[in-house]
Amino acid sequence: MAGKRTFVRLHVRSTKNVVTAAARIVVEYGVISKGVLPINKTAPAAHIKVRPYPDRSVLDHAFLFELPSFFTSGTVKITARVNPGFVVPETNYANNDITTTVKFESVPGPSLVMYALTYKSGDYIYPVPGNDVKLMLKWIASAFPVNDIEFWIRQHGFSKHPSSCKKVNAFLKAERNWDLAHGKDNVPGWARYYGMVPDGGGFMRGCSGTMPSSVASGPTGSDSRGWDFDGSYGDWYGGHELAHAFGRYHAQYCGAKDGKSYPYSQGRISKTLSGPTALYGFNAARLQVYGPDWRDVMTYCPYQWISDFTHHGLMNYLQKCMLVDYKFPDWMREAACSAGLQAGAAASAGDRLLVVGSIDPATNEVELEPLFVIPVDGEVPGPIAGDYAIVLRDADGAVLARYPFTPSTGAAGRGSAAPDETERDVEVLFIDEMVPFVEGTVRVDIEGPGGALLTTVQAGAAAPQVTVQSPNGGEVFTGATVPVSWSASDEDGDPLVFHVEYSRDNGTSWQSVARGLTETSIELDASTIPGGAQALIRVWASDGIHTASDVSDAPFTVPNHLPQVAIVAPANGAVFGAEQTVAFEADGYDVEVGALSGARMLWRSDRDGVLGNGRTLSAAELSVGVHTVTAEANDGEGGVASAAIEIEIVADPAEVPPPPDELKVEPLLLSLEPSAGRSNARLFVDNPAGNPLRWRASASERWVQLSHAEGLTPNEITVGIVDDAGLAGGDHAASITVTDDVSGNMVVIPLAASIGPGCTGDCDGDGNVTVDELVTGVNIALGTFSDEPCPVFDANLDGEVTVDELVMAVNNALNGCG
Repeated sequence: MAGKRTFVRLHVRSTKNVVTAAARIVVEYGVISKGVLPINKTAPAAHIKVRPYPDRSVLDHAFLFELPSFFTSGTVKITARVNPGFVVPETNYANNDITTTVKFESVPGPSLVMYALTYKSGDYIYPVPGNDVKLMLKWIASAFPVNDIEFWIRQHGFSKHPSSCKKVNAFLKAERNWDLAHGKDNVPGWARYYGMVPDGGGFMRGCSGTMPSSVASGPTGSDSRGWDFDGSYGDWYGGHELAHAFGRYHAQYCGAKDGKSYPYSQGRISKTLSGPTALYGFNAARLQVYGPDWRDVMTYCPYQWISDFTHHGLMNYLQKCMLVDYKFPDWMREAACSAGLQAGAAASAGDRLLVVGSIDPATNEVELEPLFVIPVDGEVPGPIAGDYAIVLRDADGAVLARYPFTPSTGAAGRGSAAPDETERDVEVLFIDEMVPFVEGTVRVDIEGPGGALLTTVQAGAAAPQVTVQSPNGGEVFTGATVPVSWSASDEDGDPLVFHVEYSRDNGTSWQSVARGLTETSIELDASTIPGGAQALIRVWASDGIHTASDVSDAPFTVPNHLPQVAIVAPANGAVFGAEQTVAFEADGYDVEVGALSGARMLWRSDRDGVLGNGRTLSAAELSVGVHTVTAEANDGEGGVASAAIEIEIVADPAEVPPPPDELKVEPLLLSLEPSAGRSNARLFVDNPAGNPLRWRASASERWVQLSHAEGLTPNEITVGIVDDAGLAGGDHAASITVTDDVSGNMVVIPLAASIGPGCTGDCDGDGNVTVDELVTGVNIALGTFSDEPCPVFDANLDGEVTVDELVMAVNNALNGCG
């Protein structure tokens, strides 16, 4: 992926003993070449222990290199040599070199509008935990085929827990429509809008719209689910929902439904689990290796990463579709992209009735956002005829206009109880239309197939009136809030709902800052609205249909915000050897501009001058000595902020201080499947610093067998299943905890065991299949039950109960088990 942080793993082995050895690569791009040393955090630096039987799931069982940023585009040649200088005696030096060529592909980066959504429960407001949005963005940056992400962070508060993703997605669709209608600066039409909802007051299952979709939402919280220990599951959960938004379907494993064909058994990220064809995942943000037994992010399984299948599918969509299909309604995007269609003319300028909401097709229940009539001056597609209709009627009930439309569909995401899913997979239909308004309308009907009336919105004939009171021109706001107030009335006495917009450029563009209000004042958080000397407030009032608005009489001023910048890596005081790649990373954000990357983030050394630009920058050519490295963020509007660290480059990697003592246990997941010949797995316990650490290990379940439970690093534990464990067929989970005896630090490694079923249909294991058990199997096959009551119906462990498996159970009922 051109411009993306790129790593090279050099897999080596010895013929007999474990030996400490070095390696080096030479990278060539055109006539320019550069030598690069490994970045493994081991002692001595740039060396690893080369083993006769290395495990590719263990990071330091292979040399790890990072390519300098200059060498991450075009066609690059990489030549690797192990044991350069022949320091380690060998019987054959001819097999120490290997060469490969890599071609980088250009992929446009996605644009995301991230909503951190809060809600009230009693007097308490549940916030999105401070780091969860960043963790999700980092997960996407590592897993998705993108080199950078353009994003904006917004906040919105619900008066109560939203309870359903359909409500959140309807809110997001409305926000997007306001942006499109009023030409929100910076945010492009192809941006995806994502809502993150904290689970402190209740779990909200996530969903997206029709795949691909302009919106998606999901929960976040600290539940590890037995395998994710970074403090937030909102990262991979959000990755799942956004992958839907970029056109990816479910991989139908662990309860995920309504998907498409997936090439690897049990939803794994690799077809094979060992050997040279096995595929491994790599998380660049954490420098972690995920084995081929990890599951694809589009399943509902635990232990999620991204497969090459999903990775390539996302890349294909981003390259071919993202920048063109947004001009179509969500439900048409996939077909439009596949057919190479060009969008028709956008809706012409004029007053449009904004109709956004959702339909539960099982109950025909309709939830609508407040209706507004707004002028359209942006690029907004019109409705595509379908079985549903928006009908405008006058006071006598006569039809003034009928707009047939096709709602987009939404797929529910993983539930709180997955993988043993018990929640209904709710299909959601979304209404997302801006239709021409007809004067004289006092009633709006939503009709379903066959003209069935689903819901009605009514209002009196008179339009409301609204007047902005403050700010109304000339004010300069330097405090924490911007107080906004207005007066409003309605001749018919209809209840009014208000929508507040803010402009920083004298009305050229507008941004929604508050919506769904019934009061006539609000205090805006000044830290979240863009600064400007030509600021205006616009308040919209709706009586349910008719709309009025008013704007500040003259501009006021909100001071420009300084950018926020923090250096994430490397750590202050870090020491590197010459030719080791130094990976610089900074978080930069500006309220006016959004994410700061590319030319807006400049890296500079007090010794070597300008190093380059970007949120991330990888360099292996720094001069020897101590450097003060500064990341300078510039919003392009006079706001500049910087952060600095000090690092040292030494001439000889042997001068790099050893890493601190740390108990390191890998692989990060162990998998056992006796029926497939994998009755045991190896767990490696080590200290990269090289000093022996005393450790002890324990298993969470009695069926787990450890070859030994204590020792000194480096060491290896063989993990298996106790002979008389008597595990039923199906999937079983456990964990192994390894503890450093001195520091008390613990590492928890999940263990997954898949046991082939015994007698298909014999739920209670008594050797017989009864009628009641057959009924249970039918309900599992129909999706009425999960497979938790009787996993042995799933004979091939593919996550589904098929007709063939039901037939097997019937035969066992007739002929007995045996």
